[in-house]
Amino acid sequence: MSKRLKNRSLILLDLTLVVAILGVVAAISFPSLPPARESGDRARAETLLATIRAAEAAYCAQNGAYATFTTLSTSGFLDKRFSQNIAVVIEGIRLVGPPADGLQKYTVRATVLRTGRALEVDENGRASEPGPVVPGRQGSR
Repeated sequence: MSKRLKNRSLILLDLTLVVAILGVVAAISFPSLPPARESGDRARAETLLATIRAAEAAYCAQNGAYATFTTLSTSGFLDKRFSQNIAVVIEGIRLVGPPADGLQKYTVRATVLRTGRALEVDENGRASEPGPVVPGRQGSR
């Protein structure tokens, strides 16, 4: 065999080995991505809910009642991303807040748009994972 043919087959063997190694690395890492992404989404939702809860508590301490996102935003308790009143989407999380100012209780719902999973927090800081919302059904859960 000539020296040139040996070099060519060595390069082909090296390339095959690199592709095989990349395939093994991809097979190991890809199954772990969805749970990590879901965990990150949940953490982001929890952080946003904690921010809203802190803003509501501070506003209530000053004004004696809870407020909408718009009021909290214009009063400086939340940043301008929250200025769309009752519902707002931030970083892939849909947040639905209090429907009116002057309430003595509130619940804020955070739904991860990618998965549809939701978290809720109330004025006492109780967090929960509510069941799915069924259109047309009313009443307590």
